[in-house]
Amino acid sequence: HLDDIDKVIVATTLQQNDMLSQLRDSGFSVDSHKIIAIPVGGVSQIAAPKKWAGNVAKFVMVSRLHPEKKIAHIIESIAQLNQDGFAATLSIYGTGNEEKKLKQLINDYHLNDKITLKGLSQSITRELLNYDAYVSASYSEGFGLTYMEALGAALPVASYANLYGAQSLIKDGKNGHLAEFDRHNKKEAANIAHLSAAMRLIFTDYDALSEGAALTAENFQVKRIADQWARVVEVLS
Repeated sequence: HLDDIDKVIVATTLQQNDMLSQLRDSGFSVDSHKIIAIPVGGVSQIAAPKKWAGNVAKFVMVSRLHPEKKIAHIIESIAQLNQDGFAATLSIYGTGNEEKKLKQLINDYHLNDKITLKGLSQSITRELLNYDAYVSASYSEGFGLTYMEALGAALPVASYANLYGAQSLIKDGKNGHLAEFDRHNKKEAANIAHLSAAMRLIFTDYDALSEGAALTAENFQVKRIADQWARVVEVLS
């Protein structure tokens, strides 16, 4: 029913391109201007780029504590980093039905002094400023609002190279590092090794990546997004 629709709004240009490609492959003639990409969220303030002192690497993540977020992968990555002699900590913000399981995993790895479950926060953008880098282990993200908040705090991001959020927002070696992954469970050990490596890589060129994070966030300022919506509304009025 595309003829009955004036505009289709998606969150990323990758989704825009995929939708156009799939529609055309299905035999539809689609005007490329009919499908528009507008981010679903942005930042109102951007922090100054950070410099790493070379001490303990403080990672943070914000998420529902649910299986699809693969938070156990991050816990195991923190364990791997510390075993390899790279001092790293992790703060996890959020709640969910995996909380008990994650607490047990932290205990099993003897990481109670390294990993903290912080629960909910009403001021997460302010909390993010206390950390060095953001990490995510989701296999898929439609956009990734927490990526956006982290970039606004000038935090480089380590993440699986998921569609669509990570591949849209994180540019490998520019504002973070992406880890390849295989969705099959039998490959989880390899996935975790890749994620751990991406987390470690952030600190080989940390200052430049923090600058890159802040620069990326400039493209997602709330005013810019509001202007994009205003143009769409003007066309449809």
